Amino acid sequence: MIPALRVAAENWESWLKYAASTRHVRNLELPGALLDQTPGVKAKAATYELHTVHVYDAISPQITRYLTEKSAAFQEQVCNRCIEQLKSLTEIGVNSVDFDLGLNRIDDCKDDNAIAARVNILQDLLIGLTEYPVNFVIPVRYPTAHPASKEWEKAANIVHDVMQPSCRIGVDVFPGELAADVDLEGVVRWLYYSIDFIRFHYEPRLGDDLQTWKADEWIRLLRAHGFRRKIIFCPKVNAEREIAETLQSLDKLFDQN
Repeated sequence: MIPALRVAAENWESWLKYAASTRHVRNLELPGALLDQTPGVKAKAATYELHTVHVYDAISPQITRYLTEKSAAFQEQVCNRCIEQLKSLTEIGVNSVDFDLGLNRIDDCKDDNAIAARVNILQDLLIGLTEYPVNFVIPVRYPTAHPASKEWEKAANIVHDVMQPSCRIGVDVFPGELAADVDLEGVVRWLYYSIDFIRFHYEPRLGDDLQTWKADEWIRLLRAHGFRRKIIFCPKVNAEREIAETLQSLDKLFDQN
């Protein structure tokens, strides 16, 4: 497995400074907006010998959520810009990106057309990046936002129809929302298929820390099932002291597992 850390645009320098002192979590997930607007972040990460492996919101969600409803000319412009951006990102080691395809905006009565439109966009992007080792990841939430959500089915249909190994699903896990008696082994087996990453979202200041949501058991089960892809930790903290404590707890987690 590849442990990684989400770096927030806010206080990114503090995140990198404390990540530089960790022993186990040397990989980063960065927001696309930060890379676009702060050229120095790449050099700073390289100075600390930290590796950016994933970029989230590679293109602004305000654009991508509504892209299928725009003109063909606008779609082509956005795709071309994205292709050029991603080519440069692969040069610093990025091997996967995600952006919001607006799955929750798909009308269930018009699934086929809406999914086909998103498939076409992804296929155009992948054709433009044939010679570059980058995966497009469609994030889905676990547990789902509500019982009737069809986000998983829609994402799976898109991945199936794109028919490229470089189009995969990523899972945003909110462990604090899982039932106390959840069968974690069953969850791990279920999440395993076609997954590029698992992202853990948690908020230590609210008591939602690594111990509370049994991070050690997650790691043990993922190792036992031979999970070799990215595990991205997304702690919701802002203060410098909290950042330092969070990274120390991640080091301790991997020391023990």
